[in-house]
Amino acid sequence: MFGPRPRSFYCSIPAKQRRAALASALFAKLQDGEVIVVDGLPSQTPSTKDAHKLLCAVDAQDSALIITHKHDPIAYRSVRNLANVDIMPLSDLNAHAVLLRRHLVFTPLAFDQLLAKDWSTKTKKDREPGNV
Repeated sequence: MFGPRPRSFYCSIPAKQRRAALASALFAKLQDGEVIVVDGLPSQTPSTKDAHKLLCAVDAQDSALIITHKHDPIAYRSVRNLANVDIMPLSDLNAHAVLLRRHLVFTPLAFDQLLAKDWSTKTKKDREPGNV
């Protein structure tokens, strides 16, 4: 009579909390010295061997998250077969992905975009001159 009924336990997290969690996770990685900026990911043809050599050179082959400035299909195809290595564009970066891997490997352009990002927790509405 009272059988199981589907129920969603989904809970959305506010944007300010997501932004604060990402900033906190990135700051922790910076403090621990686990952020690396490298140039030289394969860009012409996919090459897992070259990508692995690059990660070995910076001692991040065991667990790494590679962050690019935009979706790069060649770099993605180069690292997709490497164990414990993920790749994502900066726009998709989140706190869970940052904490999942030990090292963060940024491309120079992605790191510059990260530093240029506004990390304040206030919304655009709160930053208008008339609001206090």
